[in-house]
Amino acid sequence: MKASAIALLAVLLVPNIFFQSPSPSAANRIVGARLDAQYNEDRTSATVKVTNISTKEIATIRLSYSYEVGSRSKTVSNGALKPGELLTESISGAKLTAIDLDAITYGDGTQETRNDEVTAELKDEAKQANDRRLKEMEYARAFAVVDASLHMSQEEQIVRKYYSKLGLLQQISVLSNVIMRRAPALTEAKALELLDGGARFTLSDFQVGNFSEIEGQPWTWLLNLDAPQDVIDVHSGGGNIGINDQHFFLSWYEPTWNQAQASREQQVNRREQTSQSVRLTGLTTVKDVVKAAYPGEWSRYGAFTVHATLEGHEINYRATFIFGQHGTRLAIFDPAMHVPVEINAPLYPSVFVESVYRELPLIRDWVKAHQLSGCKKLQEPETCCDPATGQCGLASEDAAHSLNLPINDKDRWVLKGLMDSGPIATEQRDDSSPIFAPSKAVRK
Repeated sequence: MKASAIALLAVLLVPNIFFQSPSPSAANRIVGARLDAQYNEDRTSATVKVTNISTKEIATIRLSYSYEVGSRSKTVSNGALKPGELLTESISGAKLTAIDLDAITYGDGTQETRNDEVTAELKDEAKQANDRRLKEMEYARAFAVVDASLHMSQEEQIVRKYYSKLGLLQQISVLSNVIMRRAPALTEAKALELLDGGARFTLSDFQVGNFSEIEGQPWTWLLNLDAPQDVIDVHSGGGNIGINDQHFFLSWYEPTWNQAQASREQQVNRREQTSQSVRLTGLTTVKDVVKAAYPGEWSRYGAFTVHATLEGHEINYRATFIFGQHGTRLAIFDPAMHVPVEINAPLYPSVFVESVYRELPLIRDWVKAHQLSGCKKLQEPETCCDPATGQCGLASEDAAHSLNLPINDKDRWVLKGLMDSGPIATEQRDDSSPIFAPSKAVRK
């Protein structure tokens, strides 16, 4: 029997005491695959094997794990499991009560499910996934809209908005630390220092054109080995914030300098690893690299110089965006950091404008300084960017609506002790002297 090379989860160390799994927790109608599971003595870990006993290739396998604490998790493999081949997973953690083979999908698209309940669950998940995809397409179309008044290509406008919005989302990360009291607690002075000293990206020397103009270039044209490699980490974050009867979800991104990766030795190793990987895969041109990393059709490109400053460090390098579907699909090649495509989503910080936290002077002044008019494109509340100035903020129409929502007096307890703000409800300040003042916008 041939062992499949598919591995979904890291193989964890488990005790050598096993017993064979009992029969599945419910009747399984799947006939094309067989499930075998071995648990350790206290059922806190297991080795799971799924064998393709059909005559067709299996494209995906879905397993579900039920735990004594009442929770349930799922894994879905993606790969080509030929007849007779075996998939192996290892799992550990809370005490397991059952492991089930929920569904298999064959290479021809046909599917077998364990029971009607799983079938309904899969249909619901497919609908949710399709709804998310449609929403993401709507966001991408809105983000790609061209401001015709600017003497700037669509590609340059999109690129500038991406880097500007990353800076905005870093500021939201700082403010989230304030209201969520994430350790270490921030003083007002420290928060202002972080807001003022965040990542800055100055973009210049744009070169845009048809993808066909560069697709035959050597792969090094795209994977710029002369640039700093992976020296900026971009961490995504999010949190649920509840204030009595109100509930908000806040998302942010936080670029940080990777001191270890920036060392000379690590930079040499990173370049050698990239070169070796490209040689092993047989990639020689820009087109080869793009097709391997991002399958599909591509029509345009934008290459540019980045001057990045972060945590006392300054770097300069060339980066490239590849565009498809009229700018709504992107392949991003920034050698210094991973630029998340997801930042084209609205990511509206409603907790800053619809909750009592808007009365905190630091947040009040930040909101006042970070509003843009004439940029709204979506029905839902959004943050948007001006590619000419590099400024991003809340759509002014959305902010005005949010700030007009009433605040319940019983919510004000959450402000107690925040940055020694005192009795926010009665505090009077001169709005002409904001705590936070944005950097001056410069038209490029």
